[in-house]
Amino acid sequence: MFDRSYWSFFTAFITASLIHVTSVFGLPVETSGFVLTTWIILFAAYKFFGYKLAGAGVPPKQRANILKKEYNSGEEPIKMHEFTLGGFIKLIFTGISQVFFQENYLTGIIMVVGLTLATISLKPFAFGIQYPIFFAGVTAFIGSLVGTLTGIALKADRTSILMGLYGFNGVFNSISRNGCIPRIFL
Repeated sequence: MFDRSYWSFFTAFITASLIHVTSVFGLPVETSGFVLTTWIILFAAYKFFGYKLAGAGVPPKQRANILKKEYNSGEEPIKMHEFTLGGFIKLIFTGISQVFFQENYLTGIIMVVGLTLATISLKPFAFGIQYPIFFAGVTAFIGSLVGTLTGIALKADRTSILMGLYGFNGVFNSISRNGCIPRIFL
């Protein structure tokens, strides 16, 4: 089995290659080297070593109170009327927490508070031009909301929605798009 340092070197090589290729177009690489390396490892392990992907397993306790009691089981696509209001809000925060691979709404709340505090404008204390990302906590919440509602509207897998997996990509996209807005209008 390959040592972790080998994969670190491979990730650095991939990242450097991507920087060279994308610099022609003026595009940032960000974490795409890591993502590409992870895909290569996962696909190779699955294909060549015969690993079987794990099932959904037993849902955590916090998932039990997201839906109304009569809808807690089933394989049919999830519908909005199955949620309690508090459960749906917990689901939105769970989508935010999935950014750090956590299935816990409390982690999502902490992240929203942290994002909000981190994006308070520091212009009086900063030197030079500053481009803050405005309202990142609110933006993360809206991104998770839109991603979750999209998953529900597209009748996605019930377990994936309840795990918050449709919220975290919305968080990434909304925060990254919000970071571009001040540069356009300033």
